[in-house]
Amino acid sequence: SIIQHFQGWKRKRFPTFDELRAMTYLSIIHGAKGVTWYTYGGSDKKETYGVTHTPATWSQICRMAKELSTIHDDLASFDAVGGPVAGEVTTGPKTDTMRFPSVSCLLKEGVGGKILLAANSSNAEVHAKICVPAGPTGWAEVLFENRLLNVDRNLEDDFGPYAVHVYRLK
Repeated sequence: SIIQHFQGWKRKRFPTFDELRAMTYLSIIHGAKGVTWYTYGGSDKKETYGVTHTPATWSQICRMAKELSTIHDDLASFDAVGGPVAGEVTTGPKTDTMRFPSVSCLLKEGVGGKILLAANSSNAEVHAKICVPAGPTGWAEVLFENRLLNVDRNLEDDFGPYAVHVYRLK
């Protein structure tokens, strides 16, 4: 997938980090096998700004790339057996502004246990219940957030606007 990370050409601002992270993970959840971030470098330098425009915009890309690199082997693993994982929004908007389900999920076999990617594509907070086929019981480590979550064949969690959670299921 090619993800927008620039300002200009009718884009009034750079994506926030949460938006950038959501676009990145949503592309993977929906089938992307690789990711790149696109920046226009047009001739009109007064209105078009790319990823290296400021240290902050460059830092966002570096942070996102580093995060993906830590779970590279998990992302390259097979999709988990048992069919797609569904996220049911129990509180908040059930669809985003494009009328797609607010929460999208992908379950991978992973290298240290199954890994579940879940992303909120809406600009509102939601609470979701995620049914994991032949799901585990016990705890899930929420990567990049330093927390654990109870799992009893289902997983429930809160998602802020454009939030992404990456769960390591044991």
